[in-house]
Order: sequence, then C-alpha cells, then structure tokens
Amino acid sequence: MKKIFNMIIIMSIIFSNLTYAYDEDSNYKNYLKDLIEYHEDLKYVGFRPALALRFLRKDFDIDMDDFKDSLIEKDGENVPDLINNIINEFAIGKDKDDLEDLLEELSDSQTKKGYFYLKKGDEHPANTAWAMILLNMFDYSYDEEDAIDYLLSLKLDEGNFYKKDDLDTTAIIVQALSKFEDKDEVKDAIEDAIKYFEDSQLDDGEFLFMGDKNPYTLIEIIQALISIDYDIYSKDFSKNNDNLVDILFRYYDDGKFVYKTKFGKEEKLCTQRAFTLLAQIYEEDYLFEDYQDFSDEDDESDEDKDLEFEIIDYDIDEEEDAKFEFEITTKKDLDCVLIVCLYDEDEEEMLYYSYNYLDLKEGEEKYMELGFYLPKDSSLIKIFLVDSLKNMENLVDVNTFEVD
Repeated sequence: MKKIFNMIIIMSIIFSNLTYAYDEDSNYKNYLKDLIEYHEDLKYVGFRPALALRFLRKDFDIDMDDFKDSLIEKDGENVPDLINNIINEFAIGKDKDDLEDLLEELSDSQTKKGYFYLKKGDEHPANTAWAMILLNMFDYSYDEEDAIDYLLSLKLDEGNFYKKDDLDTTAIIVQALSKFEDKDEVKDAIEDAIKYFEDSQLDDGEFLFMGDKNPYTLIEIIQALISIDYDIYSKDFSKNNDNLVDILFRYYDDGKFVYKTKFGKEEKLCTQRAFTLLAQIYEEDYLFEDYQDFSDEDDESDEDKDLEFEIIDYDIDEEEDAKFEFEITTKKDLDCVLIVCLYDEDEEEMLYYSYNYLDLKEGEEKYMELGFYLPKDSSLIKIFLVDSLKNMENLVDVNTFEVD
C-alpha cells in the first residue's frame, strides 16, 4: 500500500494548483506555469517577457492574443522605442516581412561611427548593442564591421566595456558580439569579459551594481553566457555549491521574483526579467538567436520526432494478470520513467502500479516488458511515459485499456 499511497500523492500534486519552492533538480516547467499566470494578470507586459511568452507558446499552450492589450506601443522616436515596438509586434505574431519598415528604420539609424542614434539619450552603448542583437536576430543588414569596431573601442583593460564596474553594459555587449565569435578580436574580447565576470563575482555568488547586490545584473550575465553557449551551471561561477541558477532563485518567492531594496520591494520588473531568462534556461536556447526559432509551422511529422513509443503487444487476463510489451526509440539521450497504472471501475482510485526507470541513449531502440497481477474489481489500465516521478510530465500520449 505504501507504493500506491506515494503514487497518489505524486499524481495529486501534478494536477493541483500549487506554487513551488525552488528545486534544483526541476526542469523549471512548474515555475514557468506560475510565472505565465503572473503575466496574465499584469496590466502591462514588457517587450522581453512578451518575446519569452511567444518563445514558450507551444509548450505551454499560450495564446498571444491574450496579451495584445498588455503591450505598450511607443512613439518610435528613439532607438529603445523602435526596439520595443519591433519585439512587441513580433511577439503577437507579425513576421519579418511585416516588420520591414521598422527594421529598416532601425538599420538606418546607424551612424558613420558605427553606433545607433535617433535622439538624445540614444548614445548609451547598450542601445547600440540592443540594436545589433535585434538586427542579428532578424538577419537584417547593417554595417556590422563599423558596429563591431565601435563596441570594441569601448573595451577597458580589466576586460569590461564602457565604464569601470559596469557589468550590465558589458553583459549586453557580449550578447551583441556573440554572433561574431569567429573573429579573433571578438573572441578575445568575449573571453576577457567572461574573466571579468568571474573576477567580479562575490564570495556568495552575487554581483554588485552601484554597490548593491541585485538580480538584474545576475540575469544579464547569465543571459550573456547563454548567448555564447557557455555552461551556466559551470563550477567557474559556482559558489558554496550554488550555481548561477541557484543564486537567481534566491529571489524567488511564491510564484514571482522579488528584489528587496532599501527603498522597498521590486516585484513586477524583477519577475519579468527573471521569467525572460528562465524561458531561455528551459528551452536551452538564446531568446534572440534567430527569429525562425519562433516559427508557427505545424509540429514536426512522426518521422521527425525525437521520441517514438509503441505498444507492440499486450495480454490482459481479467482473472489473472496484465502484460505489456513496448518498443521505444529516441534520437537523443533521454532519462524517463515508464508507468503502468491500474484503476478501479469508477477511475477514482489507483489500485496498483508498476514502473521502470529508463536511461535511453541516442539512436537506441529499447524493447521491454512490464506488467502486474490484476486485483479484483479492476477495470482500467493507463500507461504513461514521463520525464520523472517528480515532475510527471507526459512525453507521449497516455494509452488507456479496459479490462474486459
């Protein structure tokens, strides 16, 4: 009965409306579900989380029409406004062709000195870095060499960019340069910046901005590392057995992220920035890598799927037992759990279950058998293939069989 009781607890947790304390073994899906709900209740949503919502829409069944009224269209008179409007339009479903005029305007704002400028205030190099990130994302033409030379001209001896102790601007510039790592001078500059991040990290794993620990600098640095495919769980940035993601979750509080300052609590901005980052950690991809990553094309065909699961034979004897034979093929390494559950006639109680942990290797075809004795009054069998007993995320459709 202990196994049955444990499984019922697991299943009840999955389908209940809970928030979650941080769990370093999580795949972050539960946190993202809560954070998506948080954004659904916001009056205004920034362009970063708007793009993250579109990034996640297939996995989380997000309808971007629900967020149209939450996105702010700005006047477009400066570079940040143009970036905001382009991302927001793209987030709600516009494609590159629809954005041609805005992208052209952003590209044309590049000066002969390489930086991007429309109006006073645009001179901060973060605006040029953001313009490059966006134009790179949409593979839209601009003078790349002049822009790269401009950013590299801002590099300081310590490895950072622009100003002393400016970790945030350095992290954004690394993202802008990430597409050009094949150039030796860019590669060297990025390596120096990473070393600067390491040297700037405090003993507790945090980073300072204007003398205070804050999540925004941490988030920008992690995003910079993702943009260059750096292992964000690396020991290089781990302190006291906490990696960078562990440190980020110090700011997590019951379905949101909170930054406590001497002036009070910052919740909305902190949550939106953290959510944007967490979407990338979950997808294991840089959010601004390639606009084609957001394709609305139908899901891949069966022959293109990474995982194939087939019940090739089964035998259900009402008076005795049930046996199933499975064949599983995967195109990538995969840890998962195969579960067979037995329910009573009303499907209100799980009577018994059997499970096997599977460690599948890329290209492997695995054949196996699984089964159990059928108690009296059993009437329904369900078969699950899930990522883990902790998350219970279905990897294939649930198979259901009636006991005759």
